[in-house]
Amino acid sequence: MSVWRGLSEIWREKAVGVCRGLGRGWLAHVSFVMHVVVTVAAMSFLCGCSLIYEDLPECADEMDFMIEADWRDAPYGNPGGMAYMFYPADGGLPWRFDFPGREAGKVSLPPGRYSVLCFNDDTGFTVLENGDSYSGASLECIPVRDDIKGGAGLYNCPDSIWGASVVDFVLSEEGVEYKSYPDSLMRKSPGRVLTVYPSERTVSVRYILRDMVNLDGVSSMRGRLGSMASGLRLRDFAPEMPVVSFYLPGRRLSEDSAGGSFLAMGDMQEDGCVNMLTVTFTMHDGSEVEKTYDVTSQIHDAPDPRDITILLEGFILPEQQGEGTFDVDVDGWTTIIIDLRN
Repeated sequence: MSVWRGLSEIWREKAVGVCRGLGRGWLAHVSFVMHVVVTVAAMSFLCGCSLIYEDLPECADEMDFMIEADWRDAPYGNPGGMAYMFYPADGGLPWRFDFPGREAGKVSLPPGRYSVLCFNDDTGFTVLENGDSYSGASLECIPVRDDIKGGAGLYNCPDSIWGASVVDFVLSEEGVEYKSYPDSLMRKSPGRVLTVYPSERTVSVRYILRDMVNLDGVSSMRGRLGSMASGLRLRDFAPEMPVVSFYLPGRRLSEDSAGGSFLAMGDMQEDGCVNMLTVTFTMHDGSEVEKTYDVTSQIHDAPDPRDITILLEGFILPEQQGEGTFDVDVDGWTTIIIDLRN
């Protein structure tokens, strides 16, 4: 009987977890599935008769409400989908709801107090870490694939990240009330509408090498940038340690300029963190030419810390017998005029 009682209590505990943790959304709860499999297998092995447990907890009654996404702070945001995670104030697993595109809709939860995270769920170069914790949840960059030339030890730059967070979200018979980050103003909605305001959370960076000589002999270009944040904490969208080096795309921009653009979580402006940008040109004959720049001041002192342009003085590349394949890419061009002489 003691074995049966132990197994029954495990099953009861997991039933409570289902009511509290999964809701109508989804979250990868591998441990829960494994507990269910092990418990059912043990019960089948111990006895051929079925177990009747009449006092399993009932799931709390749920209330419908609407999630409304107001994109005024990111009018051009185009996520493939958005995730909304609700964390109960008294503990337990979060409830997750995913919607395609940028619009949300109707969901239901047990009445109570929650903290809320929302972020786009279509990223290819970042992964959600510590998703069970409101305070610890973050999106982290992933390492470059082993087959990428020059990518060893480097990390991919993040995709576009849009997000918002809400604290003290209360769902009750009277409606909903909540505070949105960062203004912390209390909002109330008798009609049970939670409005979130996603905005762009990544930093746009461009780097340009001007006055380059002999670009015709280049086959390809790549770069790496050090001391950049590896993740983004979702509750306040602050960049997170540890610092890593990003693998940067590179291309020819004009007859005598080269560079690229990428997104970042932000840099870590800590004592001793220096942003070194190294560019590597692969020449037509297979040789490589590398040059390193200290771009710390250009990143830290940028007029707009979320839209950074790094201007670098070019140099003379060795002449080649034949021409490389490093040409201006005209497919899907967006023309941006930048005065490189100022």
